[in-house]
Amino acid sequence: NTFKLDRIKGVKIEQGLVKRLFGFATVKLEVIGYNHSSNDNNNDRTQTLGMLIPLCKMTEVNDLIAKILPDYTPLERDKKSKSIMAFILTPTAINTIIFLSILIFVLPFFMVIDTTIKQLILSIILGCYVIIEVIILVYALFAVKEQSINISGDKITVYSGSFVRLITVIKKENLIAIEDISTKCRAKRNIYSFKIHFHTNALTNVVKVRMLDFETKEALLKRLKY
Repeated sequence: NTFKLDRIKGVKIEQGLVKRLFGFATVKLEVIGYNHSSNDNNNDRTQTLGMLIPLCKMTEVNDLIAKILPDYTPLERDKKSKSIMAFILTPTAINTIIFLSILIFVLPFFMVIDTTIKQLILSIILGCYVIIEVIILVYALFAVKEQSINISGDKITVYSGSFVRLITVIKKENLIAIEDISTKCRAKRNIYSFKIHFHTNALTNVVKVRMLDFETKEALLKRLKY
């Protein structure tokens, strides 16, 4: 594929768990007007990002982007996530509610079943609860490490994701909107989350970064054109 440089509105660097384990990454482009369908059906509206580098060493990504698209070279991490508990509390509350609901549902059956079967059922339910809690904790540990943003001059570099690491580089001129998705409780503690909307051809023209501070919000708003 060949793209016009002025149609490129963003660069995304993706690393799944396997790629992170072996130190590799994929580099994709947000290209206005590029509509790639997954098959030959003209009615298929599925859109994908343009591919810049399918697979390369993560240590070489910045040098490669600097040679091809120097304006989109990622900035180093700056503002980092402020709270790991914010990633844990909500999913833990949901998990606990589901766990208690299941217990309430099966409680009447405990009156008529054997003690051994009762213990087995409780062990399975409790085991599932513990496993999900461990997954939530590991997710939070990855997420709090990944969430970061660097705003410098006309360029914004957003670090997001958890198990899958995503680095998004956006130029100021391509910003559309900054959406504050913080809860009132977190805002009182100076913890903010944002959705950053920018020009793109994909349906998901937004990147989310979570649990940063109010100064980050102010810096983002200053980059918007009014």
